[in-house]
Amino acid sequence: MEVGRLARQRRRREAYGVLLGFVFRPSLSSRIMVWIVSLLMSLSAPRDPSDLVVTIEAEDKHAFRDRLSQITAPTLVVAGADDPGHTEQLFRETAAGIPDARLILHPGMGHPASGKQFERDVLAFLREDR
Repeated sequence: MEVGRLARQRRRREAYGVLLGFVFRPSLSSRIMVWIVSLLMSLSAPRDPSDLVVTIEAEDKHAFRDRLSQITAPTLVVAGADDPGHTEQLFRETAAGIPDARLILHPGMGHPASGKQFERDVLAFLREDR
């Protein structure tokens, strides 16, 4: 993943910029905010980037698919369809692997999904009788 590569190269501001870019919708104001926040984060970053690298690599290598069928709790998989770090296919496979899970993909949203529609979807799921 790009974040891990940048962190290994000690390009902290750029690594944090990529991470923060997942959260905000693309716009001029969000790009400015991401740049400022990533700069501030990089100023207080540890000299050794290994924590960030290990975290990113663990997330990328985590093997979860074989255990999804063991989840017995009611599950709502919610994602932004435009998530730059995870594909729609991954979200679909995740939801399909969990018994009786429901998937909601929010068009035009990145990582994480948020906003009023997201709130309505989660509340509706929580209110359902199962």
